[in-house]
Amino acid sequence: MDGPSQMALEDLGMFRSIPNCVVFYPSDGVSCERAVELSANYKDMAYIRATRGNTPIIYKNDEPFAIGKAKVMVQTHKYFQVC
Repeated sequence: MDGPSQMALEDLGMFRSIPNCVVFYPSDGVSCERAVELSANYKDMAYIRATRGNTPIIYKNDEPFAIGKAKVMVQTHKYFQVC
């Protein structure tokens, strides 16, 4: 939906460089709603980067979200120890 001209990541880097600024990039409507809620209750600056596309809902409405916590939906890499 968002073409290559809209995929620049400078905004994420810029807002991450601001002390105490929280950056959200929600993956669906549920996580976007929680990002707005968390941002509204955060004492410092918060930035939400949303996608315009019609994304599928992947979280249940009661899924807990917290600032500073990530959710791994699918792990695609296996780590190997090199001897």
